[in-house]
Amino acid sequence: MKKCPECGCEDFILAGDAYDFVEYVVTIKDDGAVVTVESWDEMVEYTTWHADIKCYKCGAHYNRESLKELLCEGALLPFTVLLLYPDYIAENYGTETYLDQVYARTAVGAIDQAQNHAMEANDIWDDESGADPCDFCPLLTLRGHWNDLTPVELQVFGDVVAGNRV
Repeated sequence: MKKCPECGCEDFILAGDAYDFVEYVVTIKDDGAVVTVESWDEMVEYTTWHADIKCYKCGAHYNRESLKELLCEGALLPFTVLLLYPDYIAENYGTETYLDQVYARTAVGAIDQAQNHAMEANDIWDDESGADPCDFCPLLTLRGHWNDLTPVELQVFGDVVAGNRV
């Protein structure tokens, strides 16, 4: 098992994406295989691992593959990015947005990733379209992964909110 060079701990915090972004407590085998310490193993089978690792005990950040320590400014951080669709994709330009949760070292890097994801999600990577990831205009960039906690009965479905007209 890989150990934290700073304190010798074998447990690390690693972000994964099975159905939603979640931070798991994991151990990492010498061959790089990730083993969860938590009892969520049935979900982990479908998990895509993201970001660098953080020691569970001392909090030091490391590159997952090399175990080289990363300075705070070098660690991958979670971001939520809200982008405005460009006019050539949106049916109602100015009202359609794309929300993405990414890991990056800076807010600029997070915006770049989200713009590229938006291009992929809309299948417009061909050279003939003239599409550019920068056409997706950033409206909001937040550190952390934003999750909507609005109760279902208060969410807007068409023009009705909890049985009342909006």
